[in-house]
Amino acid sequence: MRLLAGGRDLPHIYHNPDRLCLYLPGTGQWDASKRLDLTIIPWTHLWLVYFEEWIVSDDWKGGGKHPGEDDPDEGNRALRRSLRRMR
Repeated sequence: MRLLAGGRDLPHIYHNPDRLCLYLPGTGQWDASKRLDLTIIPWTHLWLVYFEEWIVSDDWKGGGKHPGEDDPDEGNRALRRSLRRMR
């Protein structure tokens, strides 16, 4: 992905290590009881579609937000635990 980005910062990913940002942790969008074929796999496909568009346009059209971006629930304990697991 970094090679395709041509030196630009990758959009909508988590860092260290790089991981796609597919859902907002601590919100119930995904947990281990949910089927991957109905959640993570289609979300990954959609992320790749938006990534390919971003390569051409340099405009992320996939929406979404990362924890801490104007998030009033950032202090939520469950969200903090989720964020620690993602690091």
